[in-house]
Amino acid sequence: MHAAVAAGNPSDYRTARRAERIGKPLAAVAIAPEPAPAQAAAAPAEEPKLSRKEREQNEINDRIRKAVESATADLRSELDTVRRTAAPRSDAPPAAAAAPAPKADVFAFPSIEEWAQANPEKTLNDYLAARETARDDWRDSRATQAKSTEQATAARTAQIASFDQRVTAADTATPGLGDKVLRIAQRIGRSNGPDYIVGQLALDSAVGPQVLAHFEDHPEVLAALVAVPEALRGLSAPQQIRAHIPHLIKEFGKLEASLAPGAPTRAAAPAVPKPKTLTDAPAPHEPLGGHAAEAADPKAAAIRRGDTRAFRQLRRQERMTAMGR
Repeated sequence: MHAAVAAGNPSDYRTARRAERIGKPLAAVAIAPEPAPAQAAAAPAEEPKLSRKEREQNEINDRIRKAVESATADLRSELDTVRRTAAPRSDAPPAAAAAPAPKADVFAFPSIEEWAQANPEKTLNDYLAARETARDDWRDSRATQAKSTEQATAARTAQIASFDQRVTAADTATPGLGDKVLRIAQRIGRSNGPDYIVGQLALDSAVGPQVLAHFEDHPEVLAALVAVPEALRGLSAPQQIRAHIPHLIKEFGKLEASLAPGAPTRAAAPAVPKPKTLTDAPAPHEPLGGHAAEAADPKAAAIRRGDTRAFRQLRRQERMTAMGR
């Protein structure tokens, strides 16, 4: 059995073990002597001396390896930041419905392995240069977006402040008008349809408070204004929306003109008597092309043409003139 162990033969070991158990041990077998230990390994040969070119190549390889390791560490750090930002807090209460995680506003660039597969002819320096350029573009984009948001917020704040001043002035002239404006503005502000467009037009109008108060007193006027005209109901939804907005602007302009200070009303307009003619003979026909010249109203002409852009520009010029600019 010892010989089987020394020889590393499990089959002979099991056979010898079984023979001992039944009382019939096998004959002893001489164990072969262990081989003499091998002589000590020869001393390592001296490293061959590298040429200058080989040493420079090794240094280049070391720099590339260190650059790759540094870039990989940066990518892993950014990835960890993304995961920490996007991961929900463990102590946060469970949400009623699963909502998409907000997109982390961090710089992202392909890893060097992915970039190398897409650009096999490029070098590591090309990768690092492309990554740095992309990072600069990302920073410029963030700065531009922040500036645009700031400008839009400032413009919106100035627009609301100007409207508040007009509401205050109108409420001083007509007590109770401000409360009407507040009630109708709260209802319109919660809408996302044509009512919202009408509210934006009123917000930018010189007589916006008066228009909103008129809607509060006469809700049927607002309902008729935002209703889709019969002529547009046969269009598809996108076409209907595109055609309805100019109609809203046109009709709002008419209402705005009727509520402007000094605008005549039909009930108050005095009847103008017809002048007595000197003769009962019919008036002579006008020569061909000799129609009388009419006073041109640019805003009315823009409304008739359906030119919403020109109408807004003319209205803006009137407001600037009224403000003394």
